[in-house]
Amino acid sequence: MLLTAAVFFLPSFFPFLFGWSQGVLSIPVFLIFCFLGPKSAFKLMRNSLLLAGAGLIIAQRIEIFLFSLTFIPLGYTLYKGMISEESAIVTGVKGIVTQGGSWIVFWIICSLITSENLYTQLVIMLDASFAQAYTAYSTQSDISAEVLYALQIAIEETRKVIPRVLPGILGCIVIATVWFNLVISNILAKKLCLTDKGWGKYTAWSLPEQLVWLPITAVVIMLVGSGVIKDIAICLLLVGILLYFFQGLAVFIHLLDKWNVPGFFRLALYFMLIVQSYGLIFLAILGFADVWLNFRKLPGSVADHTDK
Repeated sequence: MLLTAAVFFLPSFFPFLFGWSQGVLSIPVFLIFCFLGPKSAFKLMRNSLLLAGAGLIIAQRIEIFLFSLTFIPLGYTLYKGMISEESAIVTGVKGIVTQGGSWIVFWIICSLITSENLYTQLVIMLDASFAQAYTAYSTQSDISAEVLYALQIAIEETRKVIPRVLPGILGCIVIATVWFNLVISNILAKKLCLTDKGWGKYTAWSLPEQLVWLPITAVVIMLVGSGVIKDIAICLLLVGILLYFFQGLAVFIHLLDKWNVPGFFRLALYFMLIVQSYGLIFLAILGFADVWLNFRKLPGSVADHTDK
């Protein structure tokens, strides 16, 4: 109980040190339900959260703690998906709905309490941060006038675009959060032998083939549409790129397994994909192409031998 309380207490009490861990709080919730089962897990979670909440009320850090609570439903959703032997895609969709819904409810409640629209406040905060970034760069004497002018144009364009595509960015954050928690939960469940069920190897995960029309339709609407319609298409394209990035990553790891690439070279390739600005696009295209080329089902592939 103390350990679970600490997991939720530390990110709120030391946000600069442990704030990053909020995005993975669904994983300990998932593990607790796997270890104890629903009845005992609910009891443990209740007592731990009351203990952590009491400490944070005394420390006057309760706001961040309330946001941490929005990750608990996702952990339970992942647990239910695993014991029900759902596919990774089905559990992922349920997780996206659960996590997105939790954040929307949290934002609505906070907006009602503070009498401020949190979405509007977020847009204003982002716009102010870009303006401050330009001011900071403009005061540096070693920057030429040409570079400063190009930076000004880029920042001004970004300040115009961000409010239009922010819903798509937020949607991508929800999807990425669920994907990461799903992948890590699956790995830990296998490593700790918590269950003989699961979602299979990540390299075998595949999006529904019909989903390929999402980015295609979004691109077409972007080319012919305008105004709000075009903004919606851009948001959908961002979501499509992220989804096919995850599929492309699965294909990429599968190919590394197939070719028995040593660990050192794997790390080097991963690093290159992260550092290179085109790494995301490359993996998204690879995942998109997998719909037709089916890299993981080619003769002699690891997946084929596993199926046989």
